Amino acid sequence: MPNQNRGFQAFWWGQNSNSPYYFQVEETRLCIKIVEEQKEKQRKARKNGAAYLLSLPQLQDLSFRKPDKPRMGKTMTVLVKDNYIQTDDNGIVDMSKTIKLLKRLDV
Repeated sequence: MPNQNRGFQAFWWGQNSNSPYYFQVEETRLCIKIVEEQKEKQRKARKNGAAYLLSLPQLQDLSFRKPDKPRMGKTMTVLVKDNYIQTDDNGIVDMSKTIKLLKRLDV
């Protein structure tokens, strides 16, 4: 993703017509984003979105938090989880555990 700080690699998925939310993997961060086209509704959408998502049972034990610097815009990061990549006892990436974690994110 290009940005002012030279960009980063990302992968996103999950938005459907019934949900304003989608997921984005940003290197070592997992983000839940929201889309709100109307500028006057963005602040409320971000605030209500975070409260709603944190109340969902499938997210409660995953240590999501609000971003350090929330920003307004058409697409906004609502929640983040640092270090979503699962590893084994030796610190080696455990792909099956990581994929299992990502599959829990159905909102």
